[in-house]
Amino acid sequence: MIFSSLNEGVGIALSSINANKARAALTILGVAIGVMVVMVIGSMITGINRGVEDIFNQLGPRTFFVVRHFQGGIQISDGSDERSPWRRKPPISIEEGERIRGLSSVAFVVEDEGTGGPLSYGGRELSQTSIQGRGVQWTEVGGGDIFPGRSFTNLEYHASARKAVVNSRIAEELFTNLDPIGKRIKINNVPFEVIGVFNPPPDIFGEGNSPRVFIPHTTFKKHMNYGWGWMGLLIQPKDDVTVSQ
Repeated sequence: MIFSSLNEGVGIALSSINANKARAALTILGVAIGVMVVMVIGSMITGINRGVEDIFNQLGPRTFFVVRHFQGGIQISDGSDERSPWRRKPPISIEEGERIRGLSSVAFVVEDEGTGGPLSYGGRELSQTSIQGRGVQWTEVGGGDIFPGRSFTNLEYHASARKAVVNSRIAEELFTNLDPIGKRIKINNVPFEVIGVFNPPPDIFGEGNSPRVFIPHTTFKKHMNYGWGWMGLLIQPKDDVTVSQ
């Protein structure tokens, strides 16, 4: 009885397909396309997730920041201490960075301070450039690589040398087809020698390759310091120490 009903059902289905071949073919095609679209979207989502994970891994998930105040969210301020209580907090000092650097649990500390201003070479100028004063190990924090050229050395850092690493955006817009290594540029009208080109990691927010130049933090304090007190510290624990510790 069961097999008879099953055979009857299969027979009706085959008859229907035979009688409506075009509609059956379109139905099968639609199902196949739907399955394929689902598989493609699933693969894309997996790839995006892995890409985002790689980006955050390159950003150094073990690195944490010590800053004067939390700068996320909406900031409402009229410039007074009453509306901006963080202004009463003392700026972070280089001496404090040195004390943290001396802790047995810390792998390295990178000073980080920035401002904006013009950068020029020959007759060309980029009026809005991010100028970052960084510690020697800054390349270990945010991923990316320096090629061609190199970063500034520990000796150049302590000597407040006027050495600069430009990012690939500046290299393209300011030097076009010229090799930027060894070229003399002016940052806020102060002459610097270009020693490297920084190629940032992939940036899902589209801001990672805005015009940016990196110089030793000691040089920044000497030539670019305007007394704003915005220096922060980028800190990474040693491999056998957790961030919470």
